[in-house]
Amino acid sequence: MIDPAMEALLRAIEECDEWPTKVRAAIAVLDRAGFGPTASLRLDEQSNDYATLSASQLKERAMAIVKRAAESEDKELEETVN
Repeated sequence: MIDPAMEALLRAIEECDEWPTKVRAAIAVLDRAGFGPTASLRLDEQSNDYATLSASQLKERAMAIVKRAAESEDKELEETVN
């Protein structure tokens, strides 16, 4: 029962020339996917004010990020080989 309904909504989005119909179909799909009108998104504010850091502090943070990325890439390569 769900598959035919989803197929009809997809056809309405792809083939219909009327925007209101496309929008209603898209809203129906989003609603059924859990992104309805009552869905909310919460963002935790994190302060990354790099303007207050010195050049050496910025370099230190950048190098730490590069090191973590390289380690992560090495692990992924090992997992692929093994």
